[in-house]
Amino acid sequence: MIGAEACDPNLDIVKPILDTMGTNLIACGGPTRGLATKICNNYIAGTIAIATAEGMNLAIMRLGVNPKIFSKVVNVSTGASWVNCVVPSAPASKGYAPGFRVELMKKDYNLAVDSAKEVGARLVLGPVGLQAYTEASQDPNCVGLDSRVVYRFLGGDELWDKKGM
Repeated sequence: MIGAEACDPNLDIVKPILDTMGTNLIACGGPTRGLATKICNNYIAGTIAIATAEGMNLAIMRLGVNPKIFSKVVNVSTGASWVNCVVPSAPASKGYAPGFRVELMKKDYNLAVDSAKEVGARLVLGPVGLQAYTEASQDPNCVGLDSRVVYRFLGGDELWDKKGM
């Protein structure tokens, strides 16, 4: 996400440097548009992660739905997203080893909520999502870990698959 127009001749100059930072380089418009795109994208990702964590916690841990069946249903229906999949490389599968830390998600989420206030955009989920990431970023069981640790923070048990559920 680059704060420049796609036709900006300077992109060719900085592209070799930017290539070392990521694989998907997208010109998002003039100055600040790259940052605006980044914080709004992370706002969406953070909100999806909370909704997924809550739904999984409710279905699997509280209502007793078989996790493999629940995952199969969600992944082929309206609840599908890139967050749902249980894979060996997922943060939860690695003890939430730091990737995009919960503190960074709180920061970006806060920037999105603040930006919405500044421009008069109504966010219904923003304030409660920010509260969840704020509290998770202060929870000793979550501090310094990947932002998907919000599942643990909300009461989810990431060891369900080892308990024969």
